[in-house]
Amino acid sequence: MDTCCRCDRPVGTEPVKCSCKSAVYCSTRCQNAHKKSHSSQCTVDLKKKLDELRASEGKESIAAAEALIALGDVYDDLDKLTSAKACYQDGLLIYHGKEHNPSRDERASYALHKLSTVLLRLLELDKALEHCRAARAMRQHLAGGRAGEDPHVALCLCTEGEMLAALGRYKEGIAKLEESFQVYVKIHGEMHESVASVLTCIANVLASQGKKTQAVKIFEKALKIQRKTMGDARVGVSLLALAQLYVETGSHQQALDVVAEGLIIAKRNFGSHHQITGKFMQTQASAYLHMGRLAIARSTLETALAVFRQCQSSAGHGSGGGGQGAA
Repeated sequence: MDTCCRCDRPVGTEPVKCSCKSAVYCSTRCQNAHKKSHSSQCTVDLKKKLDELRASEGKESIAAAEALIALGDVYDDLDKLTSAKACYQDGLLIYHGKEHNPSRDERASYALHKLSTVLLRLLELDKALEHCRAARAMRQHLAGGRAGEDPHVALCLCTEGEMLAALGRYKEGIAKLEESFQVYVKIHGEMHESVASVLTCIANVLASQGKKTQAVKIFEKALKIQRKTMGDARVGVSLLALAQLYVETGSHQQALDVVAEGLIIAKRNFGSHHQITGKFMQTQASAYLHMGRLAIARSTLETALAVFRQCQSSAGHGSGGGGQGAA
């Protein structure tokens, strides 16, 4: 069941919904109290603001470009990728028609990188790589002699590495990820969440190549950093990936140990009927199955399937027709 965006209480069978359909409330009182906070994430309010800026400042104004990028960010967060893509592209067209200056170029490089990640998820891989490289080149130009210590450059390198791996260019992808790792270590030292994120990316690439034993070692290193630098929810997602790798490499008891910890975190942060909780149970069932413990594997898998069905049912009731509206 959905919970109120303001008070976290269950919304019941007749929730109050914002017209953007991404926010639900238990009452009009909570909706009104949350209106100011929600406005920056409300596609309806952001579209209205964009229209007002286009009318007052001009369709090709920098203010309109900024509003398009802000709207693109919200669509991106909502996984409305086609709409996010359109917003970023329109914003970039405005920036590219203006004189260069550091502030505008910084925003343009941000939008280019965000566009590249959207294109990656849309599986437009060649275009994604092209835009990511353009964003990195712009960031390196802005950073000048300090490009080797710039976190934005490191982020672009990491994204570029993921894209190369997605294209099957694993060696090049690992090289870019390792370059990103070195930049982050230079900036933050090894015990930082950005370092852990790059290590996780490297582990994922190795796993996709079938180098699962190497991937496990790197995942374990990343998880050690995450335990000290990140919250429970992020650690839980990493525990799930590690548990799945333990199953695939035959370390079934280690998988069960990791799942036990992960289930506690998942239920505490996401609830008993969340997809991540179900995935932990599915992984647990797989470990039991490989260990020959068929009865408990079956009952655990049935519980996981019940969770997935409830997630699917909740998503169906809460979708409200949220399409890929254009800006």
